[in-house]
Amino acid sequence: MSQPTQDPTAPDVRASTSYSSPRPTTSSTSGAAASDRGVTDDQSPAEAFKDLSTRFGEIGEYLSYWLAAKSDGVKLTIRNVGVMAAVGIVGAVAGGAFVASKNLKYKKWVCPKL
Repeated sequence: MSQPTQDPTAPDVRASTSYSSPRPTTSSTSGAAASDRGVTDDQSPAEAFKDLSTRFGEIGEYLSYWLAAKSDGVKLTIRNVGVMAAVGIVGAVAGGAFVASKNLKYKKWVCPKL
């Protein structure tokens, strides 16, 4: 009974029952398992508050990545709007040139003495 108690529903925890398959001690997304980080259910409140600063650092890092992704998305949207505006302007110029040339050819066909 010298082992620290661990929540059996926590991720990356080996189950103590014989009918379940053993789980790996590390997760591909979170790195070290909870038991490897020293997070147990019998942690004192002081230890939990010390661990809290690490968690706030992780949240800050996540927020920085999230904000970077959002700002990249906004930049991409602005760039796409600019590209579409340029394509629209080129299309308008080409359409205007087409209409003007057809108009001149029509006038020359209808009244050739102009």
